[in-house]
Amino acid sequence: MKLTNENKHQRLTPQIRKEKKELRISSGGAAMSIGQGASISIGHDATVSIGEATIHGGQSFDVNRPPRVEGGKVEVITWVSFHFDSNDQPVVPLLQAAIKGVREMVAELSTK
Repeated sequence: MKLTNENKHQRLTPQIRKEKKELRISSGGAAMSIGQGASISIGHDATVSIGEATIHGGQSFDVNRPPRVEGGKVEVITWVSFHFDSNDQPVVPLLQAAIKGVREMVAELSTK
């Protein structure tokens, strides 16, 4: 609560925007996801099947270089979060915890 009160009432501190990318390949109820820093290489004579999708061999792929896929959906998703500048703590989970704590206090006080 100290951090939220400080940032709401005493001084508004900057927040840092952070992004993470995810590559998702999906088809027919099946999906494969890889995050930043991961890559996959498929040999020339190999193929990878995901549901109805086929990834043919002879290619390497990652979030910045999606593969060529037949019959499937390829998405590069950018996940965005905001963090407090002072302690690098994510804003949304902190606010969710604060709301949960307030609800618990209200529930406890209403029983008295």
